[in-house]
Amino acid sequence: MGENNLFIADEKNSVLLELVRSAVLNEEPVISDETIIDWDEIRGLASQQGLLAWVVDAMCKLPICKQPSRFQRISLQLSAQEIWNRYDKQKKVLLQMIEMCRQNGMRLLLLKGIGLSELYPKPASRPSGDIDVYFFDDYEKGNELFNQGDFVFGGKHAEFIFEGIHVENHVTMINTQTKKQRKIEQYIENGLGKVMESKDGYYTLPLMENLVYLLMHTLSHMNSSFTLPYRNIFDFALFIHRNRASISPKDCQDVMKRLRLDKSFELVLYLSEWMSGLSFGEYHLNNISKKDVDKAKWLVVGHIAKPDPSQSMLYVKQFIIRRKYDCQIHWLYKYLPKSPIERFRSSFHKEMAVLFRKMLHIPQAIPVSNFFHIRKSNR
Repeated sequence: MGENNLFIADEKNSVLLELVRSAVLNEEPVISDETIIDWDEIRGLASQQGLLAWVVDAMCKLPICKQPSRFQRISLQLSAQEIWNRYDKQKKVLLQMIEMCRQNGMRLLLLKGIGLSELYPKPASRPSGDIDVYFFDDYEKGNELFNQGDFVFGGKHAEFIFEGIHVENHVTMINTQTKKQRKIEQYIENGLGKVMESKDGYYTLPLMENLVYLLMHTLSHMNSSFTLPYRNIFDFALFIHRNRASISPKDCQDVMKRLRLDKSFELVLYLSEWMSGLSFGEYHLNNISKKDVDKAKWLVVGHIAKPDPSQSMLYVKQFIIRRKYDCQIHWLYKYLPKSPIERFRSSFHKEMAVLFRKMLHIPQAIPVSNFFHIRKSNR
């Protein structure tokens, strides 16, 4: 990569990153004496990504002169307690699901979430929104067992609530809309014969298949909203760091090249080094530009997201806003698992859907099929 450093984070994001880094690596935060921490601002930024528990973990390591006021400390700790309580609830529900699977002759493969929390010094502080599972050949049986078949299908998984926790039961590991995604899905599924059982009784993917899955999960966030959550990148960094004795750099590079994920892997690897402060030099392929890495950093700290034009706007105006942003983010497409033709088709279909909704005055929150069903019921 080139020598010029195009990326300079503002102070508040630099402080937040240092606090999170301190918590996930269990190290003392390094913040200069000249830096004045605006804790209200840090709290706002951390809340956006669910990082408050990590901020509180790091806050406790700071000298008292750098810590927030007593009132702010109490408020932050109460917010962090909600994250810790949610983790305890999820862990309890997961163990209940594992036991129900055992009684019904099923196996539960855990994807990301609680399984990745074990990489961290304080697992309960890792933010987690739901439980992602895969029941091997028992997808339908899992839906029936845990929610009597009452679920919403979300493209690659069924979604339902079990014991107050949102669960995603995967029928495939990743989205399989493109040729490249289908090839990667097949690679991951080929590893199901080598899954590993944890001490709690759930199963996890083999290391290389899991690394590919985590990479695809990170790319899916970039593809859907053009943002990169801190959590995803730290998950990726710590997964490699904790398993580097077992993940051969050569094997890793060979797999990424074979799946045509080498550029994508390289991008996320550089982001992982930048955020964690760890070095993964032995895994690098050095085949992407420094400029792209710096732009990706802005996706993290700048929270650059897709525009959401008002539905009251004329369609042409909405279209211009989306196309303008598409040109701005065009550099990213070479790292995503879609060919130019597939990307064009997807974009075309989405534009037609927007136009269709506009012409028929269908609210954005209502699926088109449901809209016609409601209209037919009201006649």
